[in-house]
Amino acid sequence: MANKSLDYYEKELDLSKLRLFYLEDLDVLISEVLHDEQRNVVRLAQKVQFPLMNRVWELWALTGYSNETFVASKKQKLRDQLNNLLGKDGILLLPIWPTPPPFHHIEPFTPWNVLYTLLFNILGCPAIAVPVGKSPITNLPLGVQFIGSSFNEEILIAMARFMEKSFGGWVKPGYISPTFVKNTMPVHDEI
Repeated sequence: MANKSLDYYEKELDLSKLRLFYLEDLDVLISEVLHDEQRNVVRLAQKVQFPLMNRVWELWALTGYSNETFVASKKQKLRDQLNNLLGKDGILLLPIWPTPPPFHHIEPFTPWNVLYTLLFNILGCPAIAVPVGKSPITNLPLGVQFIGSSFNEEILIAMARFMEKSFGGWVKPGYISPTFVKNTMPVHDEI
């Protein structure tokens, strides 16, 4: 991406020629189960599975604790699987987080949910997050991420532009009554 001019990313791509895949969840025991609200957002494409991805948390857990070449080889295998699937015209659609967004000052249930975005950072794959509406339950924003093959950012930028036009771009979260928060959020005991 560094050698390409900004004009290169302004060009229009024929999105009808792109292949879309989705991964519903990472199927990782240490992460929360994907909620239906998030699952429904990504069911627009061909479902794929990466068996090696089911153990992706080990890449993170093993960092610094094992032989570097073992971790690097697992990383490379997963990157190769992803690049082979996507090629130059494929995009992987994945939730950004397995649950609807938490309310402000409410901690997520588990920090391991970050695996949904962390994985692609570790692999060095281009990714872009796009808002796609609001949760009908909480009225908070929902989003997806698009992942491309290595050095293929232009299709992600074109897809993000298309999604922004289609969904109206960023939308301010609506008012949430304190009563709603009180009745739906877990209460944490004071320490």
